[in-house]
Amino acid sequence: MKMTLVNTPDFAMLPVEERKSVLDWQEAMEAVDRADSKFAECRRQAILHPGVKGWKSPRAIQKKYYAWINAGKSWTVLVNWAKVPRMAGPRDDALGNAYKAYAERNQRSGRQGHAALLRDLRSGKHIEGVGTWEDVWRAKYPRSPLPMRCPADWIPPGWHYENLQRKYPLSSYERANATRGAVAARQFAPPVYSTRVGMPVGAEYQFDDMWDDLVVSVPGVNSKLVRPLQFRCIDRASTHLVSWGVKPQILRDDQSREGLGKALFKATVADVLCNQGFRPKDAGGTVFVIEHGTASLSEDECALVTRLTDGAVTFRRSDVLGKQVNDGVFPGQGHGNFKGKALLESLHRLPHFAAAALPGQVGSVSQHGMGVESLYGLEKYANRLLAAYERIPAAIRNQVSYGGALPFACYRVLMAELYELIDTRSDHKMEGWDENGWIKELWSFDGVTDWRPAEAIATLHPSARPAAQEMLRTPGHHKGVRLSPREVWEAGAGALVRLPHCAVVDFLGDDCYHVVTVGRRGLIEFRDRDIFGTSQTMRYLAMLIQPDGSGVWLREGAEYGLYTLPHNPAQSVVVDPVRRNVLGMVSQWTSVQPMNEKQVEAAIASQNTVRAMLNDPIRERHAEAAQIALSERQNNKIILEGVFEERKDGVLVPSKEKAKPLPGAGEAERQRRQSIRAATAALFKTEPEKQGEEYDGSETGW
Repeated sequence: MKMTLVNTPDFAMLPVEERKSVLDWQEAMEAVDRADSKFAECRRQAILHPGVKGWKSPRAIQKKYYAWINAGKSWTVLVNWAKVPRMAGPRDDALGNAYKAYAERNQRSGRQGHAALLRDLRSGKHIEGVGTWEDVWRAKYPRSPLPMRCPADWIPPGWHYENLQRKYPLSSYERANATRGAVAARQFAPPVYSTRVGMPVGAEYQFDDMWDDLVVSVPGVNSKLVRPLQFRCIDRASTHLVSWGVKPQILRDDQSREGLGKALFKATVADVLCNQGFRPKDAGGTVFVIEHGTASLSEDECALVTRLTDGAVTFRRSDVLGKQVNDGVFPGQGHGNFKGKALLESLHRLPHFAAAALPGQVGSVSQHGMGVESLYGLEKYANRLLAAYERIPAAIRNQVSYGGALPFACYRVLMAELYELIDTRSDHKMEGWDENGWIKELWSFDGVTDWRPAEAIATLHPSARPAAQEMLRTPGHHKGVRLSPREVWEAGAGALVRLPHCAVVDFLGDDCYHVVTVGRRGLIEFRDRDIFGTSQTMRYLAMLIQPDGSGVWLREGAEYGLYTLPHNPAQSVVVDPVRRNVLGMVSQWTSVQPMNEKQVEAAIASQNTVRAMLNDPIRERHAEAAQIALSERQNNKIILEGVFEERKDGVLVPSKEKAKPLPGAGEAERQRRQSIRAATAALFKTEPEKQGEEYDGSETGW
């Protein structure tokens, strides 16, 4: 492309008014150059531009024309350089850097840094990029003699604080780096923006830990109020909460507080692998975004997960922030890079806001000592009650209120309900929803109530379908509603694959592992406050489901190894406690609420099923004896039914009618019948002669 005046970079750097003036001058100079009478054209140009400074005198235009000719018709001689801002030169940059260096060293006040700069200059110190006061004097006053010494109150022209602060102020990045450090300054660096447009469900999971902004009571475990802690995993595409688990801080004997451990994070990863799923390798796989701190895995553990999933799951870590910009400055404490998992960090606010109405709030800035004022009194009151928990009679312990602080078991249920509300919301404005088509079309006959999805038209009566289809074209009777995170997740979760629970045994190692004993009631029972956060008893039915699908009862009193995932304790893996080989799976035996009829009915049905399973082998072992006993009873019934009759109340009494003689009955048969009657009369404590009729001594009966 040919370079012209209007597309020259130097011309574009002029102010807009000056660019317009240059173009007018350029057009006038070209007109004068084409004219036969130069001065006459200059007079005409002066008439065409009345009232414009510099164009009034034809002589001034003529002078500008010859200057333009002498410069080779360069447009630069047409610029009024007095109206063009002067660009900073090397000397100006050096002064600006020197001023910034002093301002950064004096963190709190740029004015004090400016004062230090002037003191060093006047004392004769060489300033990097600027020189000594003598160099500055010669540059500022080239025609003035150099004094013997620097004047005590001398401020070089342009070096006043207001001038330097206006021309060379510290940027937000520079100020944060000087006052706080590299980690704080990083928030002012250009962010890396990302989008979920085109991202499938399960392509990226983000893991992180979270401190809840309130305190709870854990009676029987902690003698003080503590904060709940969570591990969370979010699907990047749908923002669905894939997996989460919460536990309270645990007070050690030395009163220090135990937080989230690596065992719980490994359990979270295992829950995602076994219960939630990941994308196969041929479909692009899944990236697990973890950190270097609490929510972290070792390189060997990451490699093991990748191998278990056949390369489908890979890992990416968020950077650790803490390295200083300047060499020689001590590094700060390492911090995870929240921008590496910005989605999850920002979504932390949702549960904080949703739970803000619950009692025991500590405040969002409590880590800076600026929490809720009433928290001090609440903790003091509740801690006294918690310390006396063991001395409170067991019958009334559950009636004690700890100043309004929720029991942890209650808080965990409430958090599950809050997450349900967050996960099913549709009134959100998350990025990428429209582009991905995560919108459902709704219609209504009246435009106010009974909104139905477009798919429901097919289920209507054929006579009503045309009217419903017309609603989809009528303004006010149809609308687009964004899908909830759960709806997006469920639509794409079918393409995910899951590992069997037994596959993560090597990954878990000694974490989430218990050595248990089968009890006398066919149950495995144990407690683990470190994993579950409470002293609740976990129970599992001792019916082992083997890998081939067959069931077998575990031996009573025997020890087994058990792997339990606290996020989903419905099933656990049973292993040999010595060789750690997988034996099978056991199911959780849950407790029920007595007032919940459905739960009670389901529990009774489960109990009956288990009892039937327990009874089957017993029946099988005694089937022959049972058959003999039933045959004998049937024979007795046949023999006695002619001798006795059953009253309405179910009692057998001797029959009043004479029993018919059995054909061919002899003396032996008569004696046998007589002995049976006597034994029966003794059984019912009755005398034959007192039953209404006297015994006639015949063999036919009473």
